[in-house]
Amino acid sequence: MHKIIVTSDWHCGAATGLTNMDMDCGKSELVPYQDRREELWNIFTRVMLDNAEADELWVVGDVINGPHRGEAKRDNLNNVIDQQCVMATYIFDWIRDHTKINKFLIVEGTEWHVGDGTAERGIAQRVGAVATKGKIVERHGMFIDVKHGIGGSNRPHLHGNSLLAEYEAAVSNANRHGTKIPDVIIRAHRHVFDKREGICMRNGNKAFWVGVILPALQTWGSDYAKRVHASTFPDVGLVVLEVGRGEGIRISSNIFNLRSQLA
Repeated sequence: MHKIIVTSDWHCGAATGLTNMDMDCGKSELVPYQDRREELWNIFTRVMLDNAEADELWVVGDVINGPHRGEAKRDNLNNVIDQQCVMATYIFDWIRDHTKINKFLIVEGTEWHVGDGTAERGIAQRVGAVATKGKIVERHGMFIDVKHGIGGSNRPHLHGNSLLAEYEAAVSNANRHGTKIPDVIIRAHRHVFDKREGICMRNGNKAFWVGVILPALQTWGSDYAKRVHASTFPDVGLVVLEVGRGEGIRISSNIFNLRSQLA
């Protein structure tokens, strides 16, 4: 089976983002949440070591947090975009040094965090990753449509509608341009995990599709997170895809139990 570790929303540079602790500047009143960064890094590295034999790792947008302005600066561990890119590179270096993974895909995220995508493309060049705004990836006969953004409502009970709309748009694009219809839709941005399955008709035959919204690798705590997730915590973790030729695809989630963000 071909194994892909699928992550999103690292938000390197954020006080609550994924941070290689070798790049952490320590605990202070101006830089809160070190306990969350440390716990997140420890769990992330443990999960990566458990999946050290994986073939690829994807980051589906918002690798860095971006140079925020005004009051939003206090959500950042480092507000210099070049330093945030170095922080992200350190994480890729750790993965390459401690696992067998040597193939990376980076999807560009939202303009608020990454601007025009120059920073994420620069990270991709440094670590030898493929950079894309979004694409359909083929692995062992399975077609996976992956991009960062997702339309529709952020309410959990409407995630299925959002994924269905993304799938229908992908089918429409495929029919217009003569490209392959995806078997799997992967989206991110919302910092919650959801998975939906559906059946549609293709040329008179039933076809199955799967839609996934990815958890983030950023903990709760920023002013934005407190507004968006006022009554609940975001899902922090990653997803594992296993694709076998003639065996279809298996999708499993690994949601981290972060005790520090309950404090």
